[in-house]
Amino acid sequence: MILNGRFFAGQSSQVVETTCDTDDLGNVQFRHLPGQHFNLRDAHFSPAMGQHPRQITFADGSMFQSRDLAALAQLEKQFAKKTGVMTLVDKIESYWRWVLLSVVSLVVCTVLFFKFALPALSSLIANQLPLTVDRQLGQQMQSSLDEWPLAASEIPQDEQARLSALFAPYLQNDAGFEYKILFRKFALGPNAFALPDGSIIFCDDLIHLAQNDEQLIAVLQHEMGHVQARHSLRGIIQSSFVYWLLLIYSGDVSMVSESVAALPYMLMNLSYSRAMETEADELAIRHLQANGIAVHNLADILQRLENADELLEEKEVKQTQQGDKTKSRWLDYISTHPATDERIKHIQQLAADGVK
Repeated sequence: MILNGRFFAGQSSQVVETTCDTDDLGNVQFRHLPGQHFNLRDAHFSPAMGQHPRQITFADGSMFQSRDLAALAQLEKQFAKKTGVMTLVDKIESYWRWVLLSVVSLVVCTVLFFKFALPALSSLIANQLPLTVDRQLGQQMQSSLDEWPLAASEIPQDEQARLSALFAPYLQNDAGFEYKILFRKFALGPNAFALPDGSIIFCDDLIHLAQNDEQLIAVLQHEMGHVQARHSLRGIIQSSFVYWLLLIYSGDVSMVSESVAALPYMLMNLSYSRAMETEADELAIRHLQANGIAVHNLADILQRLENADELLEEKEVKQTQQGDKTKSRWLDYISTHPATDERIKHIQQLAADGVK
């Protein structure tokens, strides 16, 4: 059998356009390279990839490349030594049903990885990191968020002092976290969220929305649950996992500074999983029950958050177009969070059963 192609010498950069002759025993001779003798039984054939040229690599490192794919396939079938794995791969590639099954299996495995394995891996990584990581992230995020979307709170100073005193007895120093209460005006509507270092931010609209102090304490306990479980750090690791894989693969260290700069934005777009929200709710319920505060306050404030636009419009006596702008921004933000109705029902069920 005769094939045309290029010969690459294994010990130099020499490339020669040549013709390859093979006999029935697998012996190979190159017409333009006298003295070069090989046997295909000791060679390695590169995998077939569409119409791309294939290579035969010989024992001394030299290589022959050709676009005569049909002839190469015939020689490979006749002389190449294949492992059980490669034989299986060839069979799979030969039948479209196996190819389809492989694609479906890949999709299923990918979904399972991101749904179950990645959250578990992120939790494992987060729990192995020292608390100094949380503190550094929290400080950097607060500085960036204070530029936007956070602004100075418009809650009167005496009311801020009263709420700080109200919250103080509940700020347990769990696992080394140092909780700090911050009041800010939030451009995206009523909310409260926790930074990794234990800073818990109450936004003005949420304080206006709450009917009583117990609802605000319930929010505090919920956000403390996120801190204790290190949900922010876990979420950041999880959401940036693919990004960091690309960084490791590419070796581009300049991407590190870009990823750190994006952390505040990542936090604002972080949607806690239902498992995380449930975990934070359960921690909050335990603390509420331990402090003699009715658990329904947590469900009540969640329900008010669900109806935040209408309630705030009523309380603020319809502030013309500004209310409509707030509403559209809030709906965009809340759409990234788990279904509130389901959380409320779950909290009510936990309260009825008693969380241990």
